[in-house]
Amino acid sequence: MSVNQATILYYLQNKDTVSQYIADWLEWGHQQRKAQALNPHPAVARLRKIKAERQAQLKAN
Repeated sequence: MSVNQATILYYLQNKDTVSQYIADWLEWGHQQRKAQALNPHPAVARLRKIKAERQAQLKAN
C-alpha cells in the first residue's frame, strides 16, 4: 500500500477525528493571528509607524 493510499484510508476510517483536528488547528491559527495583531513584534510596529509617516507626508505634498 502506498503512503497516499494509507493516508486516504486513515482519513476515511477516522473522518470525525481528522475533521476535529483540522478545526482545532485552524482555530489555533486564528487565535495566534489575533494575538499577533494585538501584540506585534517591535520591528513590525516600527515598520508600520514608518509607513504611516510616509503616507502622511505624501498626503501633505
